[in-house]
Amino acid sequence: MRTRSKQINFRLSETEYNLIKKNADKAKVTISRFLIMSALNKKVIAGDDLKEINHLLKKLGGNINQIAILANQGKITTADLHTALDQQKELLRSFAKWQQ
Repeated sequence: MRTRSKQINFRLSETEYNLIKKNADKAKVTISRFLIMSALNKKVIAGDDLKEINHLLKKLGGNINQIAILANQGKITTADLHTALDQQKELLRSFAKWQQ
């Protein structure tokens, strides 16, 4: 069942339509989703913006997983988490930059 039951129709020039479609395509969302997010003053996330954040998350997860494996094997009893914390700070800076 659809959660959105209301429909709005309006006219655009060819230039306006092409600009909206280009921006929706860049953000990898439908035109409807793009217009709803824009109208509600929500941040439209471009797909490319998420690549860097996703890369950082994978690096951080890999490092934490390696530490967990070594701890479970009894090879380490304490861990230097400075690298993981540095990556987390970098990730948070990316999120902050993205939200501006």
